[in-house]
Amino acid sequence: MTYEQFCAPPTAVLLNDLIFHDYFMIRDPRGMAAYKRLSNVLKAIKKAFLIIVDDYVNYFRAR
Repeated sequence: MTYEQFCAPPTAVLLNDLIFHDYFMIRDPRGMAAYKRLSNVLKAIKKAFLIIVDDYVNYFRAR
């Protein structure tokens, strides 16, 4: 079992980043080089079997 911990923005922002990565980054003329770090983190999140989210932060964002 491998354990990795990431500090990521709230889930609403992270969802937008995932959508950007999958649909719009392909069209960016700068390509993957400009977003290499972001791409590596998002790929690791996509491969995860279990994701634990801090609900406390999400609760106050929704208000």
